Amino acid sequence: MQRHQGSVPALPPPYTMRQAVPDDAGTVLALLNASAAWIHERDQGDGWPRAGFGLDRVTPGITSGAIRLVEHSGRWPQATLAVDQCPDPEFGAAGLDPVEDKALILHKLAVVRPHPHQPPGWDVPTPPPGTLGRMLIEWTVRHARRHGFPWVWLNVAREATPLQAYYARCGFEHVTTVALPGRRSGSLWRRPTTAH
Repeated sequence: MQRHQGSVPALPPPYTMRQAVPDDAGTVLALLNASAAWIHERDQGDGWPRAGFGLDRVTPGITSGAIRLVEHSGRWPQATLAVDQCPDPEFGAAGLDPVEDKALILHKLAVVRPHPHQPPGWDVPTPPPGTLGRMLIEWTVRHARRHGFPWVWLNVAREATPLQAYYARCGFEHVTTVALPGRRSGSLWRRPTTAH
């Protein structure tokens, strides 16, 4: 499966983005699992594992260069995200192929949460609610457009209606919903990288 790295647009200060390296796995997991706990506490869908992500869920993305880490002032972890062309099975079930359709897939997007949702020992600044996530969505769209991809795709939990509404406000349109056995995701969304 084709992976995508390449040069990337910059984030506005004080944020910086870099590809995660193996030593960042703990930080990436901390961000993902704090967001998973936050989602479950607010009953905003069950798409992320209640028990949290394991190392097996992030190691391939770190190795391939798909997972990125966002930092504040070059030191405080603020967010993580993955951008690649490695689709979940729901895309194939819907007849969608990111290589054929020239799409990048945004997944594992998580931003730092205020206390008490930060991991033990963390004391990092938190961005105003709703700002950093949207900034990273716009970054992904610019990144895709810069490299000739006309679409950014998402796979959202089928029951996560607040999250689906958020992505709709961010310019994504619902394509279809696919329900596969044993999987909670399957609400498929896309956003063009150029204005229509």
